[in-house]
Amino acid sequence: MIFLLLLFVTGPCEEIFWRGYLQRSLMGRFGEWKGFLVTTFVYAGVHVFSLNFMLIGAAAVAGAFWGLLYMRLGRLDSVIVSHSLWSAVIFAVAPMG
Repeated sequence: MIFLLLLFVTGPCEEIFWRGYLQRSLMGRFGEWKGFLVTTFVYAGVHVFSLNFMLIGAAAVAGAFWGLLYMRLGRLDSVIVSHSLWSAVIFAVAPMG
């Protein structure tokens, strides 16, 4: 059940907000690179509250990747698929150690 939520709800909803709304708005206001950087830092920053440094680092790298992918393609579909698959696979694989 959690696997399906990650695949079909969490990834799409996060990308609609982070890249589709926030990054697009900030890029329009401050330019592509500044909008991308601010979105990436805020995305990683939200994960600070977990106090899990592995998660914070992964969020920074993944957020930068998804932000660059969105900048390059200008579309959310590929970003949503990437984020959804990443989250679902990590959930399925991480418990295995």
